[in-house]
Amino acid sequence: MMPIKIRTAKRADASALVAMHALSLRRLARGFYEPEVLEAFITQGSMDLSLLDGDGYFLAESNGVLLGSGGWSPDVPGYHAALKRMNGAPSLPKAMVRSVFVHPNAARRGVASALMTRIEAEIRAAGFHSAALHATLSGIPFYRRHGWRGGLPVVVDLPGGHSMVGLSMTKQLLGELEAAA
Repeated sequence: MMPIKIRTAKRADASALVAMHALSLRRLARGFYEPEVLEAFITQGSMDLSLLDGDGYFLAESNGVLLGSGGWSPDVPGYHAALKRMNGAPSLPKAMVRSVFVHPNAARRGVASALMTRIEAEIRAAGFHSAALHATLSGIPFYRRHGWRGGLPVVVDLPGGHSMVGLSMTKQLLGELEAAA
């Protein structure tokens, strides 16, 4: 097993992350999507680069080599306060897991698991009781093995009239926190 170091990603890492994401999609997702769909997704961007301005996006390295990346952000819709007023019950916001990718040469070596352990710990530490993500078809088996449950299909409209289908998934994190206490 390779030593994996996880650190907060910064703006200076952007070009390496974007290149790794493209390589990951082209190699690890190619059996799940048509090549033109993958290229359209890569063209539109595999991540919101503003994630690199905070402390919630991480990269995994071994001996200075980029192995993977992923992060999270709060996902509180603008209508959240109105929902609480309308039905009387507080609706808890979810944290959103964002842009988890692994370099193809590091696939199935614990990199994504190490990243998700860090991401989920950070989400719990921020006080969120649950989290959500939009999984690519190639990522669904991984997330299911790690306790994530599927919801509704997600369709992302892409340049050139293409669409990328994925699955909305959620995970309750409060139970894990209570079990650890």
